[in-house]
This record gives sequence, C-alpha cells and structure tokens, in this order.
Amino acid sequence: MSNSQSTNLQRVKSNSNKQRFKLNLKQRSDYYRFRYFNKLQKRLLYSGWAKFADHPASTQQLPKFEWAGFDGEPLNLNAYLCKVSTDNSDHIDLFDLADTRENIFSTAQECQDEKGCWPISFSSPYRCASDPKQFREKTISDIVPGRPYSFDLQHEYYNEYERSSFAISHKKGGWDCFRHIEILMNGSIPLMPDANEIPKFSMVHYPKKTFEKTLEMTRDVIRRPSFSSRANLKNFFNANLTSRAITNYILQSAKVPDAKKVLFIDHRLPLSPDYQSIFALIGFKQTFGTSCTTMQPVPYLYEGWRGSSKSLYGKGFGYVRSLPETTADSHRLIMSLKSVVKRLKKQEYDLVVFGSIMRNLNIFEELRPYLDPARTIIINGEDLPPSEDALRYMKDTRCHVFVRSIE
Repeated sequence: MSNSQSTNLQRVKSNSNKQRFKLNLKQRSDYYRFRYFNKLQKRLLYSGWAKFADHPASTQQLPKFEWAGFDGEPLNLNAYLCKVSTDNSDHIDLFDLADTRENIFSTAQECQDEKGCWPISFSSPYRCASDPKQFREKTISDIVPGRPYSFDLQHEYYNEYERSSFAISHKKGGWDCFRHIEILMNGSIPLMPDANEIPKFSMVHYPKKTFEKTLEMTRDVIRRPSFSSRANLKNFFNANLTSRAITNYILQSAKVPDAKKVLFIDHRLPLSPDYQSIFALIGFKQTFGTSCTTMQPVPYLYEGWRGSSKSLYGKGFGYVRSLPETTADSHRLIMSLKSVVKRLKKQEYDLVVFGSIMRNLNIFEELRPYLDPARTIIINGEDLPPSEDALRYMKDTRCHVFVRSIE
C-alpha cells in the first residue's frame, strides 16, 4: 500500500471516529437529558413553583381551606340485596323529565344571582357508550362506598359497574363525588340513600330528580330499570356531564364563547392531582387542543405517557392517558412568571383559567395586575364550601368564580 493510500485510509478512519464520537455524544446527551428531566421537573414542583418566579411571591394573608374526609359508616350491602326483586321481567321507569339542560342553566343563574358564584361539577373525559338494552347480570354492584376494593386495573373496576343496573353511592368528602360519574359513565344508575338531602346549588349538572325518584321507587322493592330509563340517563350524561360539556357550560356562563387561546394554571397538578382541576383541564384541551396552553405541563394526561399511575390519586382511574398526544403542549418545562407576564401584556390569551384557586393563590396574586377579570376564570373545587372570607376574596377579584361545593 502506497503512502498516499495509507494517508487517505487514516483520514477516513479519523473522520469515521469523529462522526462516531459525535453520535455517541448526542446519544449520551439525549439519554441524560431525558433521564434527569423528570427529576428536575419534580424538584421544581416540590420546592414550590412560586420560589422560582422572577420576583418574590406575595406575602399577603390569603384565605385558607380545610380538608374534608369521609366520616360516615360504610353501608350494608345486604340491606339492599334483600330488597331485589326476583322477577327479571319487572322493569320500572325512573327517568324524570324535570331533569333538563334548561333547568341546569336556570339553577346556575339563580346561584350566581344569589351567591355571586357559578356552580360547577365533576365530569368525565369519556362519553357513556354502554348499550341501554344490554343485559346486566347484577341488579346492584358489590362496590360499597367506604369499604376498600382490590381493583388495580381501570377496566376491571369499570367492568363491575357495566355488569350492574344500580350502584350504591352517597356523599363522601363533598356531595359531588367522582364515583357518581364513574357509575353513570358505565351505564349504571346511582342508588343514593341521601339523594333528598343534596343542596340546591350542589351537583346542579346531575339528574338529581332522577336520583330522588330512584330512591323513592326502590325504598321497598328494587326492580331493574327499564331500557328507556337507561337510554334517557345515558343521553343526559353525554349532554351534561362530559368534560367537554362542562367546558361549554363554563364558556357560556362566563360569556366568553369567542375565546380562541386559553392559558390554564395549576402548578400542583403534575404531582398532586385534583379532580376538579384535572377534568377542567381535560375539557379545555378537548375543546381547544394545543390552543389551550398549560403553565405547568401534566404528562400523565396524554396517551403516550409511560409512567405508572399507581401512585396517583385514585390510581389514575378515569383521567390518566385520556387525551391524545396531538393536544399536548409544545413546551416541557414550567413557564416562568416573566414569560407569562409578557404574554399577558401582549394579550396573547383570550381566557386565563385557574384550575384550583386555593392551590394557586400566590401565583394568582402575582399575575393579578396583568389579568382582565372579564377574561379570567377561577375555580374552587374543594370538598367543603368556601369560608365567608374565601368567597368574599374570590368575588372581590371580579373574575368569573366557579364553586363545586355550595350549601
């Protein structure tokens, strides 16, 4: 081999080694970037997002809230099973036509006029897809509120409701409970022993008249519901209790149907799921897609998420991987206050939504000078009704206030 050929061969090998080194460097960079990204994100969130703001968080004395918990005794399932009719052909009509969409908005407007806030309810990312005529082998589900259950997979848990005509449910921490949603979403009917006690302005989006009639009609004998009852209840659920339906209700109540770009804020949502905030975000994402931007991305809501949902609240049932990847945010890190303020000054957003005002009071106070109250929605989704001070604080902001628990 001549010297020139040897030199050329060495040059080729050198270039090849450089390319290989660059490739390895890029692969290592990607590996460490993705490996430590979640740790960085969690550290920021655990440390408190407000500490990473561009100026100190507000020291103003802001209203607090109390945690609610289930303090009742679990119901006795046998007390219901002993009343089940053995005549499978004996069906009853439970649906009350007083449960209409028009009644929902009239009641909501009455609440706004009287209390100064709009009522809001939990919702489902999914529509009810069950066949009303499908035979259900159980009259009453074995799941009893207050007693532990051993379901680790969502489809197994929901399959229990899909096999049952009725499922027991009642007030837990608050009147509105995601268990009500899960029962209805799977085509079953909540059997609520306290249905007559639900406050007027709580659970306004639910068919409360039907719940009351169900309680009345099953007081002595429990018969299977008619196909028409199940069909009507399914239609009611899909029209009023999906996340998209609740979003439409929010836009209509706040009189912002022309909104095109939305900013959603809840800095604790990535690590501390809150049902009301989660379903509000899902509804806005379903309605606006990528035009709804989150200040803090919530990875577990998207179909491509590879994490485990076992550590999430309620094991992630009903909300994990409920959104397509096409609706995900383009940014992966928390947006800075400085960046948000610049965007608010430029009026880039038609609507700003605080998914949980009580969990984001400091951030709200920092951004408040730059917010247009007519284009800002604050949601209080706590189990307990807000205190007088908290409600007064929210109303004084002149924003559109939505409260889940109103008594």
